[in-house]
Formats: sequence, structure tokens, C-alpha cells
Amino acid sequence: MGCLDPDLEAGAHRGCPWCLVVARVSCRAKTLRFGADKGDICGCCYPHEGDVVVLLFVPNLWVKTLVCFRLGYGHAWRRFPSQGIVVELRGMTVAVAVGWWQSPLNYTGSLAKSSKASWSWLPAKATWYGAPTGAGPDDNGGACGYKHTNQYPFMSMTSCGNEPLFKDGMGCGACYQIRCVNNKACSGKPETVMITDMNYYPVAKYHFDLSGTAFGAMAKPGQNDKLRHAGIIDIQFQRVPCNHPGLNVNFHVERGSNPNYLAVLVEFANREGTVVQMDLMESRNGRPTGYWTAMRHSWGAIWRMDSRRRLQGPFSLRIRSESGKTLVAKQVIPANWKPDTNYRSNVQFR
Repeated sequence: MGCLDPDLEAGAHRGCPWCLVVARVSCRAKTLRFGADKGDICGCCYPHEGDVVVLLFVPNLWVKTLVCFRLGYGHAWRRFPSQGIVVELRGMTVAVAVGWWQSPLNYTGSLAKSSKASWSWLPAKATWYGAPTGAGPDDNGGACGYKHTNQYPFMSMTSCGNEPLFKDGMGCGACYQIRCVNNKACSGKPETVMITDMNYYPVAKYHFDLSGTAFGAMAKPGQNDKLRHAGIIDIQFQRVPCNHPGLNVNFHVERGSNPNYLAVLVEFANREGTVVQMDLMESRNGRPTGYWTAMRHSWGAIWRMDSRRRLQGPFSLRIRSESGKTLVAKQVIPANWKPDTNYRSNVQFR
């Protein structure tokens, strides 16, 4: 039996405070890297001849990590794609412990002893585009579909991501701390940016094409323009929780939507920031039907529903984060909805 994707298994993470699957002793690695390249993990574990811990989700860090494992002596090691979460784990040691994994394996338990680890920054390259003090695109938008990225909560601190970061739109809304290095104009102080756009120009494995505002924010006081004139610079980055004080999840019905076609942009999700699935529930005579229908990913942070018949509102929407957490916005879009309109929910990831 190989490593299963806990986020894709039925019931994964539901009501699960720790989500640890742990076996017996460990791999002591100098460096374990789980990359957004969707591979390159478990390499250090191949020589090991015992079971290895699987760390799925750590709430206080709000990151997913995964270490390879096997069920017993003689089982082959399996590679497992990391679903695009980028972290680096140094000096990991694991003690005996048990944990909780809600999956068809039905392996449950309680935490006994946990692993000790430290998180480090990953290297990347950064460029910038648009106006020197702008939000990137001239229209303050981008390939995620967000509008007004010069306003709160974006505040022009935005970035294009290359494929390991943008993830064909599934990385939209993710937040990263960045800091520049190897340039005298660098402050070394971390700044937080959100993925709002894409840029697949092959600059580096991880490439942040920042707004002029975000790029300049990494400079020492008074040296913003000097840093921007450097062009391509070295930076370090790490994934961090998103936090949008005062905002709940917002749904924007896109232009072109009609009774048989509904396109919805989702934005302002806290914590992971990203939404990997959206489902829709129609109403009959104003009451929810009780049946969820999966929407299709259109592009960026936009999901759509195509129907041969007229869709019946009000519409409830259910969204799922990368870690499997779900939120339900009940009848958030009214029956008399209009295209190009925002509908604020009363729900938010906590």
C-alpha cells in the first residue's frame, strides 16, 4: 500500500485537530524538502528500515508537510506529490507517537510524542512589473481574477507566481513572506505578499514577479528605487497564513453570468488563502434543496456552473481549502442576483 493523498480521501481532516499519522521511529535527515514541483520528497528515507512518521498538518504553522512512510518491514517506499506546499524541514527527528488520519484506513489515535523540527526559508528570484509604486497590472487585476488589488486587503502587496506558486490558479490567494538577500539595498526585513497573477517566464525554480510596491518594500529606507533598478534579485520565501481583519469570504458573480451559466470569484479567505473546490446548492421555492453539485474550475480563483436548465437561487456555496477544511455560505447569492456584483458571506476560515 502506498502513500494516499489525505486531502483527496473522503472525510480527510473533518473534525481532526492534529491530523498526524505516526509510526515507529524515524528518518534523521539533514534536509527534507517538500516542493511545489509536486515531487522530490522521501529521498532521504529510502535507506531507512523502519516505519516513518507522516506529518500531515500542523495547525499552529498552517502548513502541510509530508514525509514518506511504509506499513512494515519489506514494503517498498513510495513517492508522494506534495500538492504544491513549499516548506523545508531541517534536522528532523521523530519519536514514537500515534496520531489521527481520517481516511479509508481508519487509523485513529491520540498524540503521544511529537517530532521536533525547525522551518527555514527557501531561495527564489524576484522581478517586478507595472508602475514603480503600483499593484502590478495597469488595471489592478491579474490572472487570478481579483479586482482592485491596489485596495484593502491587497494594498498593492501582490505578486505573480510561476507554476509552482500559481498552480494553474489553485495558488491564487496564498500568502508568502519574502525578504531580499545579496544586495546592499536589501533591508532583510520580511514582507508579506499575496499571489494574484501569473508569470511563467523561466527565471528560476521559484519566481516572484512582484508589484513595484512589493519589490520596493524589501529595500532599506530611501533605497526603494535603487533596489528596483537591480532588476532580478535573490530572495528567500516561506508560506504564511493569510489574515484579512474585518473581512469574511467574498463571492463576486462575474460578468457574463446568466440563468444557465454562473461564474463566481472567491476571495479574502483567511489562513491558507486558497480554495481548491467550490460546490453549489440551488433552492426550490426559496428553500435549499440539500444537494451539492461540484462547480468546475474556470481560471484563476473563478469557479463556474454550466446548466441546460435555469439555475434556481438563492445559491449556497461550499468551499474547501488545501488542508480539507470546508466552509458553507448558506444562500449567499440571492435569487435576484446580478452579474458583476459582490456578495459578502458571514463565514471565514479561523
